[in-house]
Amino acid sequence: MLFRSPLKGLKITLDAGHGGSDLGTVGLELKVKEKDLNLAVTRALKNELEKAGARVTMTRNSDQELTPEGASATDELQARVDVGERAGSQLFLSIHHNARADVRQGRVSHGTHIYYYHPQSRGLAQAIARPLAEAIGESSWMHVWRSFHVTRQTRMPAVLVEVNFLSNPKLEKGMLRHRDFPVRAAQGIRRGVERFLRSDL
Repeated sequence: MLFRSPLKGLKITLDAGHGGSDLGTVGLELKVKEKDLNLAVTRALKNELEKAGARVTMTRNSDQELTPEGASATDELQARVDVGERAGSQLFLSIHHNARADVRQGRVSHGTHIYYYHPQSRGLAQAIARPLAEAIGESSWMHVWRSFHVTRQTRMPAVLVEVNFLSNPKLEKGMLRHRDFPVRAAQGIRRGVERFLRSDL
């Protein structure tokens, strides 16, 4: 018996965090740029979701910003939200890699953190956290309430995914640099989204 994928026909916007002049976090040892790693995971996730029948819109598919030079950070973030709204998306996922303001803490921090703002997004955050962590071999995961523009201003369920800590040199040199890391992360996120859809929609 064949089971219909819960992703079939679902409209999803994927946001690869940062881009262009906004590098995001930069690794301490190999100088991996977060903007590049975010895009690699997001492209892999697009492929995973589309294979399962989803209709995916990307806020960016190259190393670019969405707004003209000189625009504010708020304008850039709103432009990303606007992509999802115009597409009529039913879910919004913003992909990032984490760091801490304290460099010493950042060097040893690890864990998958999924952030949400609106109550309707809590279940999505919770559903993604564990499958993603397990897919990349991470022992720590959590879903956390935070006020981020891209999760606060969206009308559809929306989460900001911090896959793991790019500020941790061990992770940067290890799993964050493995060729299959983007695919493994994408597969974990896809399983989490499916888990959410089966229980909530």
